[in-house]
Amino acid sequence: DEFPDGCAPRPGDEARCRRGHWVRDALYDEEAGRCIRTPGSVPNWASAAFKLPPDFRHEQCLFERFPAALPKATVVIPYLQQAWPDLLATVASLLWATDMELVDEVRLVDDANPPEHAFHEELRALHPKVKVIRNAERLGPARSKVAAAENVRSPVLVFLEPRCVLGRRWLEPLISRLVVGTPGLVLLPVQDSILPNSSSAAARYVAAGLNFTSLSPEDVALLWKPMQAHNASYRDPEPYATAAMSGGSFAMWRSDWEEFGRLDDGMIERGGEDVEMSLRMWTCGGRIEVVPCSRIYRGVRMAPQSVVDPAAELRNRKRTALVWFPEHLARFYERNPGARDLDAGDVSARAPLQGGDPS
Repeated sequence: DEFPDGCAPRPGDEARCRRGHWVRDALYDEEAGRCIRTPGSVPNWASAAFKLPPDFRHEQCLFERFPAALPKATVVIPYLQQAWPDLLATVASLLWATDMELVDEVRLVDDANPPEHAFHEELRALHPKVKVIRNAERLGPARSKVAAAENVRSPVLVFLEPRCVLGRRWLEPLISRLVVGTPGLVLLPVQDSILPNSSSAAARYVAAGLNFTSLSPEDVALLWKPMQAHNASYRDPEPYATAAMSGGSFAMWRSDWEEFGRLDDGMIERGGEDVEMSLRMWTCGGRIEVVPCSRIYRGVRMAPQSVVDPAAELRNRKRTALVWFPEHLARFYERNPGARDLDAGDVSARAPLQGGDPS
């Protein structure tokens, strides 16, 4: 008989086969000592939830071997007013693309959604490791991640955004890079694009280029250019350092998350949290790297979650300027006159991170 997770056990291996292996065509691997999936296998309910993405990884990534014992991760995904098909696609693709032996928990954070967008029971039914945390009030992405990371015991934290599809073996390159990397490392997957309303996977998924991301101190905003233009000697798919991170998908040691100040929980709504974290990590001795062998596919946000409140985004950028770019404040106000009288909230708790006293 098959277990609910789809792995047919051998005698004496029942507990092992139950744990985290849910693909129907899984087989018991003698050498690995556990149940594994056969290539391309996916349960009917999951294959109906999302279109299997093409593999945009460099061919060297396909043959990369990882240590047998990697530290485990907790994955955090906040969601706000997501349509069920989009949220299901995110979680189903995660289960399809991830060796769940490397995952302690998948924490879905309900950011005070109305009942019709909560989906608690539906999400919990997808896998035993899927947990749902509900915010009592709307917190926004940054504060939701900070709250959800409390009491995590896994050594690795991975933050993802909703409306994404995970690529094959996306997690192993991130964790293995953390193991061999320097302290204070923040790792970013390459984020390919998902085009809405495309009938085929070939048209739906669009490969992203490898970019070097930097910051404009006068605007507290991100700038991009191709990695090859930044460094002509760079060779794909080597991990590479970048000055800034774009978006909210990244992995890091839980100890570094705490030591380097987490995210600024004084930020509201969406926008600016990636800029603040980029400045904080580099200023405080950390490092941000892109790992091209880890790829995720990020969907174009649709209303209402696509709408970034301009006032909230400007407020968040002002908070960042006050703490990290005080010498550029005059120019920031000149280029963003609406920020001058905008209340950015109390930043005194962030000032010790850079040793200053912003005002």
